[in-house]
Amino acid sequence: MTTLQTTPRGIEPAPTRAVFASTDFALLKDAVGDFIGRLDPEDKRLNRLAALYHRIGRLA
Repeated sequence: MTTLQTTPRGIEPAPTRAVFASTDFALLKDAVGDFIGRLDPEDKRLNRLAALYHRIGRLA
């Protein structure tokens, strides 16, 4: 259910609140980085995890 608020422009949906803090993303980035370091270089997941690591880094 969407919460509505009254603004000078009329009734609009209330702004959403961030679910994760930037410190949460930093912690996730560290965890993914540690996991990547333990993978075999031939592991097929390595490229996808490296891309995830960099995407999380942009959010942190």
